[in-house]
Amino acid sequence: MKIEIDDDEEKEEINTNSYNNNAFNFNNNNSYLKNNNNLKEKNESNKNNNNNNNNSLSEQMEKKLQYYMSQKDSRNLENFIINNLKSCFNYKNNSMNLLQYSIFLFNSESAKSIMKIFSLKIEKKKFLAYLNYKDKNGLTAFHYSIIGNKKNSLFHELLSNKIDININTNLNYNAIHFSIIKNDKKIFLYLIENLNMNFNIIDKNG
Repeated sequence: MKIEIDDDEEKEEINTNSYNNNAFNFNNNNSYLKNNNNLKEKNESNKNNNNNNNNSLSEQMEKKLQYYMSQKDSRNLENFIINNLKSCFNYKNNSMNLLQYSIFLFNSESAKSIMKIFSLKIEKKKFLAYLNYKDKNGLTAFHYSIIGNKKNSLFHELLSNKIDININTNLNYNAIHFSIIKNDKKIFLYLIENLNMNFNIIDKNG
């Protein structure tokens, strides 16, 4: 049974003219990665303290959720989400929703569990909007799957849900920019060869 959830909220030019190894010499000083690495350090040090930014879970419940997300066995996490579905669906931490937060700070298994439960329990249109949700920097779960998940195991999982791959961030970065920043040639080639993404998009810095 799917449940209706009420909405609580609704430099340098990258040289990709020819996608060869030279495209992967981009200097890894991007502001997104700097900001997100600082955010990661902050959350790692505070995730067992009072860091409730979402108003949908109590401090105690949030600690429990974070603990379950850190475990390799996802059964406790899945049960927690099912029993607290609306609160988990509306969860925000530093403007990241639960899926983005899980991808960035925890592990791919927890993110897969979140996607599985929401896909089963949430109405399809709202679930897709959730996958395409942009945080305060304009990043989506798809962007985070490239930035934060070294194994990129969520990359194809997200694609299978027919997400919008062409969403740009607030600085006009897209998935291709992040694949270059992360020196991920495999993802870069997949984006332009299999998904036909435009690699000539220029960010706001030109």
